[in-house]
Amino acid sequence: MTTLQRELRPFVSSVAILLLSASPAAAQSERLSFGPAVFSAEGDRTTDVDTATLLVPANRAVPGSRGVVTIPIVRFRSTAGQPGAPIVYLSGGTGSGIAAARGPRFAMFLALRELGDVITFDLRGAGRSTPRVDCGAGPALDVTQPIGYDSLAGALNRYATRCADSLRRAGVDLAGHNVREVVEDVESLRRALNVPRIRLVGISTGSQLALEYLRRHGSRVDAVVAAGVQAPDQNMHMPADQEAVVRALAAGLRARDTASADLIASLRSVLDTLGAEPRVVAVATPRGDTVRVSLGAFDVQLLVSATLGDRRQMSMMAGLAGQAARGNFGPFAMMKLGAARQGITSAFEALMDCQTGAPVERARLAATQSRTALLGRATLDFPEACAGWGVAPLDGSYREPVRSTGRVLLISGTLDGRTPPRNADDALAHLRNGVHLVVTGASHGDDLFLGSPEIVATMLRLFRGDSLGSSRRIEIAIP
Repeated sequence: MTTLQRELRPFVSSVAILLLSASPAAAQSERLSFGPAVFSAEGDRTTDVDTATLLVPANRAVPGSRGVVTIPIVRFRSTAGQPGAPIVYLSGGTGSGIAAARGPRFAMFLALRELGDVITFDLRGAGRSTPRVDCGAGPALDVTQPIGYDSLAGALNRYATRCADSLRRAGVDLAGHNVREVVEDVESLRRALNVPRIRLVGISTGSQLALEYLRRHGSRVDAVVAAGVQAPDQNMHMPADQEAVVRALAAGLRARDTASADLIASLRSVLDTLGAEPRVVAVATPRGDTVRVSLGAFDVQLLVSATLGDRRQMSMMAGLAGQAARGNFGPFAMMKLGAARQGITSAFEALMDCQTGAPVERARLAATQSRTALLGRATLDFPEACAGWGVAPLDGSYREPVRSTGRVLLISGTLDGRTPPRNADDALAHLRNGVHLVVTGASHGDDLFLGSPEIVATMLRLFRGDSLGSSRRIEIAIP
């Protein structure tokens, strides 16, 4: 039997048992039927785990609805003699906590086992959950014309309309794929585990889910780790925060190498040049043909913004901007061609974001900042495209700050252009027992958990109930 077969067998058997024995409503209260499996991670690492499948209603807001969502669960069994409350991992990005556990964070999952079972799952609509909210990446963008904000928002809206129609024809209730339902999925998981309390680890969108669960089910939470903080009232990126991250990167690069190009000066020169007159660059492809790529100022702003989640990509910007400032736009043209051929959005993420929305005041401030910020409106937020999904936004309580006396550790990176430290600082004002750990030099993603061994050590201290003292900093090197 292959590793994949060993992993899938408990999923299939538990789905069959629940479908035969329970209605969707009753399935919520079922105890999970775990079976053993071998979990494979990158680098040929393996460990024994338990797997199961949780069945939950497709849309709890529709009384009597018989639609069902299936959610695959993986449990890393605790190594403690007397395990504490389970630790539940909430994924950001793709929504697949199981995929996240297969990557570099595998070591973190194993480390957390010393305190309790570590449980991860694929969020509804993502990964191996069913039904999937996925229509592919969408059509490639036309690279022969400069991209503008309005033209890109229009393309995203058309994609959303086609994707939404396709999913509805397949029987997917799009109004059930949002933060409200995922938070209740977590509560269904807690009840199915038959435990009074859980501990949560969330990153990016997962941090929003963790904080929202803390708001709705605070009495069921021991402690929360929220990394790359996107609190429920922060569902829009701020142009001024993006510029601050680019400036921090520029300062770090110059401090390391005083002879390097000035990133800010180079970018301003490039944006001024392309704003006055777009450039057309002939790009040779690996297939041997040549594509004429048109570059405008917004193209470059988008390309820079797209790197702000990964400091390794960000660190290349000084060289690329320096070349473009000297008249060589080829590297930026190649980046645009590659990005355009990958498609334009993720249906899973867009549908979640559109139903959460942003507070009116935050949206207004973002619009004001975009008029003078270095990257303008290239925050990768396109709320105008939400009309195509045809779903109503959640009520305003999902866009308010989370107020809690629970124990919370917030983790931020100074080079994180997706969820900057300001997000955590603002959220901390309403979390009476919150502590902010700032990782200097870290960007989004793995850096926030793995940038230093001290990060996981601090998480373990929180979950043990130790005092973390006041907010503090850890420093890692800029690549």
